[in-house]
Amino acid sequence: MGSGVRLLPLIGGMVVGLLPSARMTGALGPKATVTIGFLLLGVGAALGAQTTAASSDGFVSLWLAISGCGTGLALSAAASTALSELDAEGSGVGSAVMQAVQKLGGPLGIAILYSALSSAYRVHLTLPGNLPDAAAEAIRQSFFAGLGVAAKLGSPQLADAVQAAFMKGMTTSLWVSVALAVVGALVALIFLPQRRGARAVGAVRAEAARPIASP
Repeated sequence: MGSGVRLLPLIGGMVVGLLPSARMTGALGPKATVTIGFLLLGVGAALGAQTTAASSDGFVSLWLAISGCGTGLALSAAASTALSELDAEGSGVGSAVMQAVQKLGGPLGIAILYSALSSAYRVHLTLPGNLPDAAAEAIRQSFFAGLGVAAKLGSPQLADAVQAAFMKGMTTSLWVSVALAVVGALVALIFLPQRRGARAVGAVRAEAARPIASP
């Protein structure tokens, strides 16, 4: 429940990013709009990489909201731009493909970022030498298991070591997010059109009204 409440700023940020997407695409064009969205996502992730165990909920909410805003803006404008290039006969297939991409993108992104997080977590984890092998292996496999073992043993030092390693892992995964956001911005600058007509802007409004999958 606590984790869900703390993720609400991310969802709120996505809604805020979706709302102006149609107007921004009409005024600035898809190239600039999607690029701005990816850059906002990168800024939010870079701020998140500065998070420490002592950071406040307000700071975490701030960078989650910025990341969500960039995600909503970029996804809505990019999806509607792709759909606007299709004629009426191909629009149904195109919409289905976009929905499949959105559903696939979430799990794929989670897999990439969790791989980065877990690898860095294990690299930076320092365990005392007197731990049983089974307990040490459980801690290496899971941050939550590490906290559970530390609580069971009554060892605040072990809990601090587990938390410090997790923060290193999260920082690594967020920097990977920054890199991916920069790549997305570059792809948008290279491949997306500068301007679109009235039909395309209408597609943006339709896509902005469609719920999208959370990253």
